[in-house]
Amino acid sequence: MQLQVLTPEAEALCTDVTSVNLEGCLGRLGILEAHTNFISKLNFGLLEYSEAGKQHHVLCGSGIVEVNNNQVTVLVRSAERLDDVDVDRAKEALQRAKSRLGSNDKEVNLERAQDAQVRAQQRLKFVGKL
Repeated sequence: MQLQVLTPEAEALCTDVTSVNLEGCLGRLGILEAHTNFISKLNFGLLEYSEAGKQHHVLCGSGIVEVNNNQVTVLVRSAERLDDVDVDRAKEALQRAKSRLGSNDKEVNLERAQDAQVRAQQRLKFVGKL
């Protein structure tokens, strides 16, 4: 089965895999060879895949996944490997989001601040800093 991860900037990944697990909008999705064809919305979260018996991880932004004839195509806003995550930037983003959520400012978009907090927390968890 082939896995292809695409972002607006580039092809982040294209490889043969035996399994894929990723964050769907209603929970985790597990995909194995000969999986039924489908399309689903994806939430920001961890994409795990097995390649040659070894587990790999990529932190992906929101997007969509299409499974079609053993081809898994993931279209996401971002795709980060461990080395790509800027820990200091993620910590700053988390503090900024917490500050906005604790603010009484009517101009603060609470939904956007909550999303930013979740993304920052997941980045820090991904690199083992949370």
